Amino acid sequence: MKFNPTKNKCTRIGKPELMEPPTWQLDGQTINLSEDTTILGVNLTNNLKAKSHIKNRIRACNQSVFKFTTAGLSYPGLNCEVKTHIWNTVNCPVLTYGLETLHITNSEMGDLKSAQGSIVKRGLGLSKRSHYHRVLQACNITPIEEIIAENAARLYHSIFQCDTPAKEF
Repeated sequence: MKFNPTKNKCTRIGKPELMEPPTWQLDGQTINLSEDTTILGVNLTNNLKAKSHIKNRIRACNQSVFKFTTAGLSYPGLNCEVKTHIWNTVNCPVLTYGLETLHITNSEMGDLKSAQGSIVKRGLGLSKRSHYHRVLQACNITPIEEIIAENAARLYHSIFQCDTPAKEF
């Protein structure tokens, strides 16, 4: 099996303990030390911040919403129930992908709430100034923080159902 050193990278997590970082090699070729890496679509940075992953998720969600505009997702378009169904089954999973595996600060959660609110309000043709909590309640849309908490609970449940070393903690 051959490894491609340009496609492989090494990421140091946390604060550097050494004065000079070690040199990593694979098949005799040096692997570059990177500030971040992406594993299964989740962007992990060496400082363990979720900011870049959240920014990518918001951008991807906006793209997925845009792809549905010709199908009637933009205002006036489809009725509220159909737009809600598309949000819950397509756009929301795009926005929340991988977030249950990361520590999200209050500021980052605010960015996610703002993204959810602005996307939903834009699809319904409402003003940016509308209170997004009332809009979500009226459309029967679960707030983003509850979705992330439910996804994390499902992840932990799945982890502890498997026979893994994680049960020893």
